[in-house]
Amino acid sequence: MTNSEIKVGYLISYDYEYIKNSLPLIYDDVEYIAIAVDINRRTWIGKPFEIPEEFFQWLKDFDTQKKIHLYEDDFCDLNLTSMQCETRERNMLSQFMGEGGWHVQIDADEYFIDFKSFKEYISKHMNYDVEQVLLAPFYTIYKEDDNGFYVVKEAEEYVPVAFNNPKFIRARYTECKNTHVVPSPILHQSWAKDVEQIKKKIENWGHKDDFDTEKYFQLWNFVDSYTYKHLKNLHPLAENGWRSLEYVQTTQIPELIEILKKEEAEKMLVEQEQQELKPSDFIPPIHYRIKRFLKRKFRLK
Repeated sequence: MTNSEIKVGYLISYDYEYIKNSLPLIYDDVEYIAIAVDINRRTWIGKPFEIPEEFFQWLKDFDTQKKIHLYEDDFCDLNLTSMQCETRERNMLSQFMGEGGWHVQIDADEYFIDFKSFKEYISKHMNYDVEQVLLAPFYTIYKEDDNGFYVVKEAEEYVPVAFNNPKFIRARYTECKNTHVVPSPILHQSWAKDVEQIKKKIENWGHKDDFDTEKYFQLWNFVDSYTYKHLKNLHPLAENGWRSLEYVQTTQIPELIEILKKEEAEKMLVEQEQQELKPSDFIPPIHYRIKRFLKRKFRLK
């Protein structure tokens, strides 16, 4: 593996099913994929979870190019907080993935909207020999109902996802201050889950001690086709984050990703056109001004 290549590492537990949406989005464009799962099937706070054998069979059948490496280890240390356990697991995963290449770490419920463009951008613009952390804009799927998804489409969060020196100090954060935003969004199915899964998330999340989880659950539960238009600033940790929700009518994650991918391409096209505009596109050249002046003058006479 050369230093310009990309390795992807996943952390999975009770949310394992979501990787079936995420893996196909990156599989063809990487050489190496590692999936970390607790060998004792315990969360970071020690609660048991189950992953049926059928899932591992699906993983084996999906991996036609033999890129996927399963990493099972004891990631639960009850002497540590859930956040410390997460940080520990991420460091253990990066060691398992080995040195060299860009390390991308994402969770099972995080979906690259256009991984190919992400890879091309890194190859073209990023210098591997300079230590840096690459951030990606995060769009959040907040909730779903029978007809569609409630989505935070404004990129208010820029999350560390790629590292050339992956030594974590808190969750995905390292000591490196040299950061760069890669304009390739990731869609996070953070809260668009059923009630039981949301309760599991709140109980086991690395941030579970950082906010009033019960109060926030009640807010999440309150969102529906009427209330979503009136609710603002929904982020559980950032006071003014997730300023509003948009409703997207589709019940399939792959279709939602395609809709957002198309919107993103259109937005980038507009931005490119704006960058290409010259002052003369707005201010007529001097000879046009003179011509207009003379026309007015002789018309008046």
